[in-house]
Amino acid sequence: AAPPGSGKTASGLVAFLASAEKYDETTSFTHYLYLAFQNNEDENFRVAGSQKLSWSLVNAETQGGAFAVECLKRLLAAESGEKRTIDLDVNPPPRPETKKTLKRLLDKNFPEGARILIHVDEHRKMLPLVPGREVESAAFRRGFLETLANAERVEVFATYTELPVEIPSDASSATCRIPAPVPPLDVDQVIAEFDELQNPTAKTAATRRKPAGEQERLQATLKFRLAARLTKVGLLGVHLDKAGKLGTNLKTNDFAHFCHEFAATAAQADNFTHALQQCVAFCALPPFPLNKKVDPNAVNLLLGISDDNTEASDDDNLVRQIRDVVVIRSADPNVNMLTSSLWRLLSIDDERYRVYAAGQNLLETALTSPGLLSGTPLERAYAWVLSCLSAKRGFLQFAGSPVFNITCATLEAGRFFDGNDVTAYDADKLEPGVMYYVVEPPDHPRADIFFRTEKNEVVLIDVGGSFLPGKINPKKNKLVRWIQEQRKLSFRGIVSALWRRIQGQPKVSFHGVVLAPFVKGQSETKDGVTVVRGEDALQLLGGLRQLSRWLIN
Repeated sequence: AAPPGSGKTASGLVAFLASAEKYDETTSFTHYLYLAFQNNEDENFRVAGSQKLSWSLVNAETQGGAFAVECLKRLLAAESGEKRTIDLDVNPPPRPETKKTLKRLLDKNFPEGARILIHVDEHRKMLPLVPGREVESAAFRRGFLETLANAERVEVFATYTELPVEIPSDASSATCRIPAPVPPLDVDQVIAEFDELQNPTAKTAATRRKPAGEQERLQATLKFRLAARLTKVGLLGVHLDKAGKLGTNLKTNDFAHFCHEFAATAAQADNFTHALQQCVAFCALPPFPLNKKVDPNAVNLLLGISDDNTEASDDDNLVRQIRDVVVIRSADPNVNMLTSSLWRLLSIDDERYRVYAAGQNLLETALTSPGLLSGTPLERAYAWVLSCLSAKRGFLQFAGSPVFNITCATLEAGRFFDGNDVTAYDADKLEPGVMYYVVEPPDHPRADIFFRTEKNEVVLIDVGGSFLPGKINPKKNKLVRWIQEQRKLSFRGIVSALWRRIQGQPKVSFHGVVLAPFVKGQSETKDGVTVVRGEDALQLLGGLRQLSRWLIN
């Protein structure tokens, strides 16, 4: 189940191709069959005579099974158009006979050893809506799906915009229980394909007079918003003429209209920075509703749920059916995660953890604020996930770093340093149990997120969205030098240490963390600084890892 235009249909073929790439005669698919009930022009299958649907649930299931076999017959015979509208069988054969008919059909059309993936798309649309007959209609579809799923050598992949009502959420079934990944929008590829969506470059590089930091934040924000807007607009209306340009029918093509408006907005700007600002404002989404639906599973979904943990869990709040499910694949198949779509995560709340709503608001404003943001969307994503992770677990650990005991109760805006002076700070003002995200401008050196632990450790986190090691290493070096300087005895340090000893307070210690999710390499801890690279850093994004293509600078 996933929203319209999110890639459900494509995900079936992606699953099939992925299976073929990693061929195994016992698990890989050899054939892909597509049964569509909507959005497939003349190739949709339909039931005629839905008023003949049986009032008996058992008989309705039997009718659904017979309809499944008839659909498969016509698909394999390459029949289309009117021949895909099938009369409802009032007296269908018994289900054992239907099962035998299906077996003969498969044996006739597929070689021995074939493994068939049948994609049933928009299955809720196979039967026209009959008021007051929702239960019998669900039984009909259940019979359809189970007949195909119970056939030898067959796996059924069913997709629709809502969770399946054909199977109770508390029932065990082999049908509709294996989630499949929906291909995420590759915003870089879309931008590369359409000139209208190229990042505003203005007229010449000489027009770039603003500080690079501001431009980088604007570019990161623009890419994030553009990706979000494109998923809302939808890519189904994309069509190209022979010259490779967008079609001109802007009234019927929302995507083309958006692209032309985007290009026009950039063209009106005076310089590069102004073009970025204008396009960031143009791509802003409308404000999200203030009233969120309470979901006790919200934090679990944000952090990501192990895909082998949906059948049984010690967490009573973990539900088996996930609305708008998103599967996050990683390099290690043992850490694949389930979450919900970004839009679902932004529409729910978890009353057990106040920091969920605070972090949610950070990412919402990254999509809706008309002006320049404080920090990048990647920094805000990490602030949301890390605050909720510490609230749930009571600690944070970054790859090989020490364990930092913090049970985050509040996520607040703040600054550790006074302006850009890295010697001007007061660690005592930081409250345990609070995670801080930096408010800019001006730029904040050394850290984008910081907190103080129960053991008087101050942890400074610097987030790097670049894939270039040359942009990440300076972050590490600056943190190392700063921490070493704090360890030197100065007059201020001696006074502070004596005062703490008089008060019976432990000495403040410092640790640095650099999060570099797009830089390859091993994570390391050295000289009081932990650099978390690649897969280790991506895992710390939890369910927001689904947005990783949108967050890279």
